Amino acid sequence: MQPTSNEANPAEPPEADPELEYRLNGWLGTVLMIIGSIMTVLIFCDRTDMALLDMPAFWHQSRPFHIMFCLTIFVMAAVMLKTPTGLNPPPETPYKLFNSVRLLTRANCQLCEEAFHTLQQFQAWLPRTEIVDIDQDSGLKRQFGESVPVVEFDGKIRFRGAVNPVLLRRLLLATKNQIEFQQDADHQASLQSTDSAST
Repeated sequence: MQPTSNEANPAEPPEADPELEYRLNGWLGTVLMIIGSIMTVLIFCDRTDMALLDMPAFWHQSRPFHIMFCLTIFVMAAVMLKTPTGLNPPPETPYKLFNSVRLLTRANCQLCEEAFHTLQQFQAWLPRTEIVDIDQDSGLKRQFGESVPVVEFDGKIRFRGAVNPVLLRRLLLATKNQIEFQQDADHQASLQSTDSAST
C-alpha cells in the first residue's frame, strides 16, 4: 500500500547494523567450530596413543579437562552460529509495505512456528499474515511439500524453509526506501508540473 504525499515518515535514529553483527558472529562461530574440531582430533589421538604431534607438557597435565574444554568450545560456536530471532524491528511507518503476506505451513512444523513468530516481530510493517495449510490443498502440497515454511509477499515467494530475520529486515528496509524514493520522485514531478502550468 503506497503512502500518500502528505504523510510524514518518522525519523529513524542511528542504530548498529544487525546484519554486520550477524556476520561477525558467523565468522567467530566458524572459527570456534574449527578449533573445536581440531581439539577433538587431538583428544582422540591422545586417548588412542596415536601421536600426530609432539604435544607440550601442559597438554598432558591438563588431560582431565580436555573434553570439558572441547564441549565448551562447541557450545560457544553453536551460540554464535544460531540465527538471531530477537532483532529489533525497523521503526514503524504510517503505512504497510506490502498488500498481502501469506505463510504456507503444515501441521507439526517447528520451522513454520518459528517463521510465524519472526513475521510477528515485524507486524508493524506488514499486513495481517494469512496462514495456509498446504495439506488442505493437493496442488500446494505437491508444489511445496518439502519446502515449508514458504512466505509470500504480494504473491511473490521471498522465503523457503526458514525465515531469516536479518534478511527480512533488509528486505523491509529496501522496500521502504524504494517506496519513499518513488514518492519523492512523484512529488518533484508534481511540483515541476505546477511550475510549468503557472509560467
